[in-house]
Amino acid sequence: MVDDALASLGWPAGTELVLEPCRTPQRGQVVLARDGAQERIGIFEVQLGRAALRTDHGSVWIGRASQVIGAVTVAGAPLTGMPQR
Repeated sequence: MVDDALASLGWPAGTELVLEPCRTPQRGQVVLARDGAQERIGIFEVQLGRAALRTDHGSVWIGRASQVIGAVTVAGAPLTGMPQR
């Protein structure tokens, strides 16, 4: 994690995440999605009939062109020396 977007899950900046490839996420899973050159991580949910990723900073819809890269399976302790944002 490069920021504290999921600190409420106990994952502050610097937390190391392991992903398992996943094409169709389930509601409530923490996933990494790519939209063009931008990558976003968050809790997958459906809001107003649209796919969204929820973080501690709010929710963002992900478009049909977005690709889900994977779902988080393991979270490790924050890496030492990781700058806090």
